[in-house]
Amino acid sequence: MAATVCAACASDAATVSVCPPSSFRSEPPLVIAHAGGEGLGPPNTIIAMRRSLDAGADVLDVDVRMTADGVIVGAHDRDVTSITSANGNVDELTWAQLQSLDMRARWTGAPIDEPVRIASLEEILVAFPEERISIEIKQTTPPLAEPLCELLRSTGSIDRIYLSSNDDTATYAAQAECPAATVITTTYRDVAAM
Repeated sequence: MAATVCAACASDAATVSVCPPSSFRSEPPLVIAHAGGEGLGPPNTIIAMRRSLDAGADVLDVDVRMTADGVIVGAHDRDVTSITSANGNVDELTWAQLQSLDMRARWTGAPIDEPVRIASLEEILVAFPEERISIEIKQTTPPLAEPLCELLRSTGSIDRIYLSSNDDTATYAAQAECPAATVITTTYRDVAAM
């Protein structure tokens, strides 16, 4: 599955606003592979992302959470039940425990011959070193801003990602921790101000 994103800069009648340059502003709009391309493979996985790029996606999207031992992984839901045959919460399981799970258990699309593992964000950034990636912060406790931004800096990825979250606190924390990162989201506070 893919989605398109349109972003604009606001201005009032008295001033003219010029949008800062961004690799995420495009005409025509960019095609973003939602959850890495969840219709083409298990969501937030390397295989789904590869298939999405092969199908013509411009930007990869990944939802992130953190394991009990501090590894940031691609996962939309806290509970792994929706993506594997196991039970448990991402933030209560270790990276090693997550790696023992096969995401084919809940996959109903085209057959996949090899086991599909939950991917770490680092694996995703390394596997796709040139791709633009949308990172949506799903977990709020414990906060991800510091370890996420540290990972983005250590992999040299800040200039090719954008961050978003449905949670205002996570959005502003990421913006404060990674001021060089692009943050594309309209927070509830922004909506109230408008």
